[in-house]
Amino acid sequence: MAETMKHMMEQTIRQEALLSAGCHVVVGVSGGADSTALLLGLIELAEQFSITVSALHVHHGIRGEEAQRDQAFVAHLCAQLAVPCRIVYCDVPKLAKQMGMTWEEAGRMVRHDSLKKEAAKYAQGYVALAHHREDQAETVIFRLCRGTGIRGLTAMRPKRGIVIRPLLYCTRAQIEAFLAERGQSYCTDSTNEEEQYTRNRIRRQVLPLLEQIHPQAIRHIAQAADHLAQENDFLEQLAREALVRLKKKINPGISLQQEVLGKMHPALCRRVLQLALREVGADGENFGAVHWEKLLAFIQASTGKTLDLPGGFTARTSYGQLVLERARTMMEDYCYPLREGELLYVPEAGLSILVERGPKKNRGFFLNPYTNCLECDKIGNGFVIRNRRPGDYVFLLGGRRKKLKDYFMDEKIPRPQRQQMALLAEGSRVAAVLPDRAFCSPLAQQRFYLYVWEDPHEGNN
Repeated sequence: MAETMKHMMEQTIRQEALLSAGCHVVVGVSGGADSTALLLGLIELAEQFSITVSALHVHHGIRGEEAQRDQAFVAHLCAQLAVPCRIVYCDVPKLAKQMGMTWEEAGRMVRHDSLKKEAAKYAQGYVALAHHREDQAETVIFRLCRGTGIRGLTAMRPKRGIVIRPLLYCTRAQIEAFLAERGQSYCTDSTNEEEQYTRNRIRRQVLPLLEQIHPQAIRHIAQAADHLAQENDFLEQLAREALVRLKKKINPGISLQQEVLGKMHPALCRRVLQLALREVGADGENFGAVHWEKLLAFIQASTGKTLDLPGGFTARTSYGQLVLERARTMMEDYCYPLREGELLYVPEAGLSILVERGPKKNRGFFLNPYTNCLECDKIGNGFVIRNRRPGDYVFLLGGRRKKLKDYFMDEKIPRPQRQQMALLAEGSRVAAVLPDRAFCSPLAQQRFYLYVWEDPHEGNN
């Protein structure tokens, strides 16, 4: 049994393609049994896979002398193994208070960020974490209790980006046997015994009870996570294809066709929404079952409704579109003078603008799908590029005057976008709504050309 852990590590690395020759692995080492075994196992396999290994230990500013003991143990172990080791200190309780997190959440964030930064120093850097089979079962149960779908129940994967878990298919018993055969000691974290932490209660109470019900419960839960991962990959592909058809990128979010979403099977609809939220920066880990239920129901809401989502994001309905975006703050007024022949960039709208007298010219650097060339009858020194102000109006064809507010409503421009849109204006008269609508007289003899180039990453398209 002692060699089983190493054999399973080797098998996992090969089957899951965790490593490539010449890469460097940064191992997160707490000093506990799991991470100590992971470090030793990777060192023993280093030559076989042509890799180099280093360690990183995070002192969380918790547990006083015990934390100092763990840090000293890791430093001594790495010195014995001739493995480079970096120690990172963070006052996790203080950080948790600032971020509105639990100590557990803040500690996990610090560890992952520190490990990824360390791995980024190498051309082929990876982060190795010591999660094993019991950890996998614990995660599945935790997410199931919290309310999750198939994606959440896939739990941890052997490889996700630069993060690898070579011990994911090993048991805790195999890990301890590996260490015992080598006579290797390790540290015990006293907080693992404290049952105020949810995961500790699952580990100490729920998993042993499940194994009384069925001796292979933990193994079967971990296997179920693997099977669900395959199902998840297939559904994810379908959702990505649907999202491409449905979405329209707007600044600063995504809009989706509300009617099509409403007719979709709820399982596929939920996945499309998950992918869309991920694109606008929302972390699906913060969404529980109640949030998804509210969001799925919200798809049927009438125009102008808003739903607050976790993490500072919102969903709103606007003229047949479901818009997902980060919660907006009121945009401050902006105003830029427009000078003939000078290229102007408007960061608030993601637009670059150039005005010149006619005739119209071919501007090579404007020849892209996000470009418009607008004809204007008059542009003088008093014209500016700005967002809207009270009293703004436009002149439509035939000389009919119309409030800009009424024009926006007629054109079904969503309310949150109106304050952000760039306008070509002289006083309260709006000569153009950029990037694609100019209000001009067809009888004018002098023509100005307004070349408007929209940044596809910043502007509206």
